[in-house]
Amino acid sequence: MFRWPATTGGIAEAEMLRTFNCGVGMVVVVKRAAVDAAMALLEHYGEQVPFGQVVEQPVAGVVTYRGQLALTG
Repeated sequence: MFRWPATTGGIAEAEMLRTFNCGVGMVVVVKRAAVDAAMALLEHYGEQVPFGQVVEQPVAGVVTYRGQLALTG
């Protein structure tokens, strides 16, 4: 779904991440002690985990994405 606007509109990956949620429909945030149980439950229901982790940033409101969108192929 996101490949077409990215390639047709020539939208860079950074702009795609800034503008769209790129398929992230839900985020579950749990305490570190509950990670294993939460992942097991989500995997049981067919979800792909982990998606990432929440870490402290030196500047409030900054989101850092590490990885690459599958916009080609």
